[in-house]
Amino acid sequence: MTTPLTTDQQYTQRYVTYCAVHGKTPQQMLAHDKKEWPGGYMCGFTLWISARWQEWQKAGGRAGDHAAFDAWLGAYSIREAA
Repeated sequence: MTTPLTTDQQYTQRYVTYCAVHGKTPQQMLAHDKKEWPGGYMCGFTLWISARWQEWQKAGGRAGDHAAFDAWLGAYSIREAA
């Protein structure tokens, strides 16, 4: 299962959500994470999305249910932005 890309076809919606939760555009987040994680600049996103999967499963979500996880993640980003 792949996550749909955003309209500009450069970033997945999950990555865009990660950026938004951190108050950055994808370009700003990439620049930030390249400094934060010089040996693997996607490490920040990987750790963040893994933590969100764990949080979702603890809340009763099923592993592998990508559509439901993506809906939950969208609501998560709205809560975090508030």
